[in-house]
Amino acid sequence: MSSHALYQFINISLVAINFALSRNFPSLENHIMYDFGASGVRATIVSFHTVPTEAESKVKTKSTKTSDVTHVTVLGFGSDRVASGNEMDLRLREFLQEKFESAHAQGASISDEKRAVAKLWKEANRVKTVLSANTESRVSVGYLFVYSMTVTMVLMAVFADRLNHSITISTSVPQ
Repeated sequence: MSSHALYQFINISLVAINFALSRNFPSLENHIMYDFGASGVRATIVSFHTVPTEAESKVKTKSTKTSDVTHVTVLGFGSDRVASGNEMDLRLREFLQEKFESAHAQGASISDEKRAVAKLWKEANRVKTVLSANTESRVSVGYLFVYSMTVTMVLMAVFADRLNHSITISTSVPQ
């Protein structure tokens, strides 16, 4: 296990422990915890179960105190690098590039123009953030390629439909 994978495992385990601190689980419960990040999606299956135990005391008394101990067990985990924030940025940048080229480039491609591609990456990231809370976003990119200004609208429904066709989240048996 690489150090990065170990860090992710520890991080999700801490989230699971934090989740268990404020709850009781009288019967065994399994939960899936997701971590959606820029580089991928990670899912961890965690088992919770609270068991009453007698508290150990050095002084013998007639009363016995019981306390609840919650057992947290990581049953498995998996990840997918395709369904990620970076992949969404890439898809949105490609979408914006296609819209721009169909409206202005007349058959030319801006893929070789590093500055134009960088501007589209930056705008795609901004638009993704806006679309996470709104149904549409205005896109305005200045001095892209040889044209002075490009303005268009991106609708969340259109972009989500495009993502559904291009990104497939693979599923596998937890490790």
